[in-house]
Amino acid sequence: MPQQFFKGFQLVHFVFFAIAAVGFFIFWSRTRFWLPKYAHVLAAMALLVGIWCASTISDDAPITKQGPIAKLLPALALPAMVYFFFVFYSGQKAAFRRKSKSATEMANIIERFLSNASMYPAEWNDFISRTHPNTRLDSYRKRCAELSAEIDSSTWNSQGPKAQTELRGILHELRTL
Repeated sequence: MPQQFFKGFQLVHFVFFAIAAVGFFIFWSRTRFWLPKYAHVLAAMALLVGIWCASTISDDAPITKQGPIAKLLPALALPAMVYFFFVFYSGQKAAFRRKSKSATEMANIIERFLSNASMYPAEWNDFISRTHPNTRLDSYRKRCAELSAEIDSSTWNSQGPKAQTELRGILHELRTL
């Protein structure tokens, strides 16, 4: 009886991770398999460490009897683990959020803020606190930050109609860019 119980938990565990893997793969494909440069740098360092480890294996070790390919596979496993943990533990999602936003993406953030439907709780704060490399788009972000100071989330409907109108104007300007 306990063995079947634990097999059931193993099955639930497997199904949960399979669904999570599919979800992360869908997100990864939607971002066109983009990864930030530092993920590739970490993978390259892991490859160098793996090659160094493979080169230090002594001749009498059991893995050397399997041939040179068997010595190389663990070296390739290290960069694969870096990519696996980066993608499947939301590192790619966090890095994607930090990418510079286009005018349309900025407009979408403002629209979600106005409709109180942010993708995650700190989306608005992340948007107004990060400078943009494009000075024109950064001026819109700064205007939003100034308006945000006027809007108190607890009294959104009573004190912020002027700020809401200005945000809708910024939204319209960004949509026309």
